[in-house]
Amino acid sequence: MPRNLILTVEHGTASTGRKLTLSDGRPSIGGRGSGATHELVDVPAGLVYLQFERSEDDWFVEEVTNGAARLNDGPLRRTNKLAAGNVLTLPRSDQAGAVQLSVRFKSERAGFTMPTAREFMDGPYFYGLALVCMMIAGLLFMAIQDQPGTGGEGLTPAIIEEEVIALLRDETGEVARDLPGGQPRTLQEARLALRGAPDAETRDRIAADYASEVIVLMSEARRLERMRLYDEARAAYSQVVTRVGDLDARVSQTALQALNRLN
Repeated sequence: MPRNLILTVEHGTASTGRKLTLSDGRPSIGGRGSGATHELVDVPAGLVYLQFERSEDDWFVEEVTNGAARLNDGPLRRTNKLAAGNVLTLPRSDQAGAVQLSVRFKSERAGFTMPTAREFMDGPYFYGLALVCMMIAGLLFMAIQDQPGTGGEGLTPAIIEEEVIALLRDETGEVARDLPGGQPRTLQEARLALRGAPDAETRDRIAADYASEVIVLMSEARRLERMRLYDEARAAYSQVVTRVGDLDARVSQTALQALNRLN
């Protein structure tokens, strides 16, 4: 039975939460002004990165801009068959982190849609999203831990999450409560978001999402360093230090050591 491809923008862009429905033809994804079927903000403008094609009930993706896109944190081959749960990664125009899209399918006839991680955020299911984010970030981190000479051994996603969430708490140990909107980009902005959150569930979700952003940034910095893209790696490590906000924190110290190593 023919299936549509549903891509959900999960992370790294102002388009987060947007769902892209791909059906027939050869749809594509790129930055603004690229002429792609679907253009995303925060992706480098003028470039098409991915092209898709359906063959009966299977979907395939191919890379248009060489070396820029990733599938499940691995390189794209000439022909890549997609499966539900796959994660496609595109670069950001500011080289800070990455834009991630999750893969699912929808039957044209039955109307059944396989859920994405982001949908677990609704209602009481936000803990499911936090867990999925940690699992994805953990997979990204697995390739990091065994790299010789990179430092930061033992700095696991769980440790980063615990440390970042601890920094988000005020001096009395209570998560602060009062907020304007928007996506927090610094520790201070995240604290403001927590203060304005209407309930404990929302505060927990904001804290978990912010910690996950730091985890993904650190993972991306490591990947760029392994690829010897040192300028991009330095930018990503600097973003980690900015997001954590405390130079004495273990996460910050690891990022600062990497910056010293790359300078």
